[in-house]
Amino acid sequence: GLSQLAVKDKAGNTNLLIGDSVLLARAGFQVAFRSDCDSTPPTLDAFDLSPAIVSSETATEILVTATVHDEESGAVKMSGWFEGPTSSGGQVPKNYFQCSPNPNDPEAPWTGRILVPQHAAKGAWKVGVIRLQDKALNFREYTATDPEVSGRVFEVQ
Repeated sequence: GLSQLAVKDKAGNTNLLIGDSVLLARAGFQVAFRSDCDSTPPTLDAFDLSPAIVSSETATEILVTATVHDEESGAVKMSGWFEGPTSSGGQVPKNYFQCSPNPNDPEAPWTGRILVPQHAAKGAWKVGVIRLQDKALNFREYTATDPEVSGRVFEVQ
């Protein structure tokens, strides 16, 4: 059984129930182990950008393709951002994106688009973070140092 339980509502009101409380005497829980529990995050097997060189003169879309794999419950989400060259003020611009699976072909690569605005910072844009998540809420984050994405940059000229 439980010896004490603290509860709090959205308004910030709190209550502490201790061992001799009538409500607490009936409370309990059981931990069950299931061998089919998914505890493994999805993996990124391939990651590509096309085109890899764009102009800052006009707004452009870069196609992202990714091969995502998850043994158990299945991957459901992929999102991340690219970091551009540091500005003279010390700011690092970020460009966010998401990829989705093809609903008609679960084995096909996931796709998404990076929208590069007109007058984007010129130079190399590299992966900041790419986050994968599966149905069991396991996640894995990849950064520019991971071999799966280390060379994947796009250049704004």
